[in-house]
Amino acid sequence: MKLIEQLIAQGRVAARRARARVPGTAASVRPTRIVLRLNDFSAPDGWARASDAPLDLAGWRALLVGFEQWLGPTRVTIAGGRPEASPLLEDLIRFANRLECPTHLVLPGGLETERVDALVGRGLAAVTLRLPEVDAAPEVVEASFETLRRFRDARADWERPLTVLVAVPLGHHPTRARELSASARNFGADGVLGCLSLDRELPVAAPATLQALGDDERTPHPLAVFTGAPRPLPGGARAEVLSDGTLLVSSVGPAVGRLDPKNPAATWAGADAALAAAREMARPWDEIELAPAVLLSRR
Repeated sequence: MKLIEQLIAQGRVAARRARARVPGTAASVRPTRIVLRLNDFSAPDGWARASDAPLDLAGWRALLVGFEQWLGPTRVTIAGGRPEASPLLEDLIRFANRLECPTHLVLPGGLETERVDALVGRGLAAVTLRLPEVDAAPEVVEASFETLRRFRDARADWERPLTVLVAVPLGHHPTRARELSASARNFGADGVLGCLSLDRELPVAAPATLQALGDDERTPHPLAVFTGAPRPLPGGARAEVLSDGTLLVSSVGPAVGRLDPKNPAATWAGADAALAAAREMARPWDEIELAPAVLLSRR
């Protein structure tokens, strides 16, 4: 317990120092988003891990502190595969919350009431529920909306500022997408967005499907650009970390290397060639914010 408290104290001190580095400009610099893929067993072929040894809870905690010491305040997204199957999920959300790092969980399906309540109670800041693809059974879709209701109720019970979003795959016909979007709002979603699996081609009807989601949809910048609807980035630069600590700067490209949990900056500093190659690599949509010249974060 004492070691955990020391890690939390180190992370908070580093965050305060980062905010003070450039007085008067901190509010204008967006925080970096670190995507943690706790269960990446369904990763595309291009994701080559640097090792086969997954990080344990201590390793993930050290990595979060290492990122805060390097970048200052960060936003943490937990996604990939089925993150709810990880036994580390609740502990990591609680730890990130104590570090004052907002956490965002991306779920591909339903979740029972007890798990929902535990996640909200540990300080989850946002959740995105990804609806099934076109060929899913009706009961699978219903399970997703039931989970949405559970998060809405848990938010009220805990009185927490939780953001609940629903992601609609762009493979759906615009009419169906409009129906799903309306249902999501009726169940209490704060917003809807379009999404696309990395292993799927962008459907011809994707721009119409995106438009059918409504005026307040929150589709991520890369897909919005590809479908002809550019907008400002909702966050700053981002990087992705696989289950063994492998650093990715492209969702469809090779790994940069395995991070040292206590010094993640070292991998970034020694990866000029890999970063340059990632910026020049062809990709299905514009995701260049994954590989900026400098990975920097300040609130």
